[in-house]
Amino acid sequence: KITPLFTLFIGVFYLNESVTFIALTGIIFIIFGVYAIHLKDFKLNSLLKPIISLKGKGSIFAIFTAFINALYGLVIKLGGAEINPLIFVYFSYVFLVIFYLPLLAFKTQSITSQLKKFSTQIIAIGLFDLTAYIFLIFALSISQLSHVYALIQVSILLSVFAGIYFLKEKYGKNRIISSIIIIIGIILVSIS
Repeated sequence: KITPLFTLFIGVFYLNESVTFIALTGIIFIIFGVYAIHLKDFKLNSLLKPIISLKGKGSIFAIFTAFINALYGLVIKLGGAEINPLIFVYFSYVFLVIFYLPLLAFKTQSITSQLKKFSTQIIAIGLFDLTAYIFLIFALSISQLSHVYALIQVSILLSVFAGIYFLKEKYGKNRIISSIIIIIGIILVSIS
């Protein structure tokens, strides 16, 4: 979840966004909270373990994915500013259908059985994805790229709370502290 770091740099250096000290502090809090929420504790060894493990190919792909996600945000920011956001969404989905249709042609039986078995879940995911995408485009059309991508990290808090409530996951002191750090970051970005 280092995409907000990349969007911060893209926003400042490419889009000439100005980021106040309060907003920068909030973004740093959010990034650190998201980083720490998956750790066992706040001891130095635990804090450094993910950084030390960045040697593998998986880590390189994860960092590359975060960078591509930041570029995706830039494209949405620029595209949403130039054309009607709903038309932008429409053409984005038309492109996805055109791109994936040939790939799906080879898996027809598998796809048909999956559609029959999970049609309700597939429709729900599609509607949630479309709604989230529309809100993202509107948010980027009225706010800074670095702020929007930092605030999107609130989804991690929702996942943590859903895990506790619905899945009865154990919730340690570390997750509570990390959640508070993220909330402080969100407040700082929001008031900046």
